Amino acid sequence: MTRKLVREHSRWPQTIMKRKLTINSVYINQNNVLLSLKEIDPWSEQVFDEKFSHLQNRAYDCMDYTLSGQMLRRFPETKGKTKLVIQFECIDISADEIEYLASEMNRNSQQDTLFQNTLKNNQFVSEIKFQSIAKKSGKPAS
Repeated sequence: MTRKLVREHSRWPQTIMKRKLTINSVYINQNNVLLSLKEIDPWSEQVFDEKFSHLQNRAYDCMDYTLSGQMLRRFPETKGKTKLVIQFECIDISADEIEYLASEMNRNSQQDTLFQNTLKNNQFVSEIKFQSIAKKSGKPAS
């Protein structure tokens, strides 16, 4: 099934975040910062669209968090790291669906002129990419 991606904000960055942002893990190496967004519960078909949209919004909030400099204030050790990777780490969720979300967010961010201009002129990060990891736990969907 193909899900539709919807962007709630019309400008970059949206510095007033309307939701609590949960980043499960932050990994920092020489040039990169990886923000891991974990979804650990299986998604039944009844809640899939809602959970999919929620995960997408978490990714957009991570972008805003980084572009606005909030991540640097919270994690000063990210100073000078030019590439941000937002990773969807999902357990018991279709690998195809999560890979679709990552690839569509990569495609949309590359095609969004306003976003690309903001990124080009941003002092905190120069590249944002998305990737996904899907795992199986063996538990049934709820």
